[in-house]
Amino acid sequence: DPVRDGYEFIGWDKAFNNVTGDLTVTATYEAAKVPTLIVGNETAEAGDTKVDVMVTLENNPGLIGLTVYLEYDDSVLTATRMRVDEAFDELNRVDPSNWNSGCKLMFYTAEVEEIMDGDAFYIRFDVAEDALAGTYPIKLIFVDAYSNGNVSEVVHIVKGGITVE
Repeated sequence: DPVRDGYEFIGWDKAFNNVTGDLTVTATYEAAKVPTLIVGNETAEAGDTKVDVMVTLENNPGLIGLTVYLEYDDSVLTATRMRVDEAFDELNRVDPSNWNSGCKLMFYTAEVEEIMDGDAFYIRFDVAEDALAGTYPIKLIFVDAYSNGNVSEVVHIVKGGITVE
């Protein structure tokens, strides 16, 4: 099968088992289904507390572990809580010992259940009283992921953020 980065080969556009003349046969592909974390977008006002930003997981091949770094503007936003949802059972935070920008997050699940896609976890933020209007990005930086005990997955991440009005 021919290989094309970012795509999965699904077959040929026509049969070529009985060729009697010139014939053009083209490989057909579909975009590879890469596991994707999507950081939500929320709207808030200066001074708001408990602004929950959901992170969803799409095209999950059965991840049992995931490690990311969290980055955001901690002069305006303060992460106060995180909670796992459908995709994972447990969350461990690695130094620093709080939810500061730059902290390393490790997610695990004991076993893969039928729910493969959906809400992975949420991050709760407080917005500074003196926050200026604008959008403050929230980024996750992929480190590694585990599927069936292998460190083999690549996870695409779509950043989101909080828009202060």
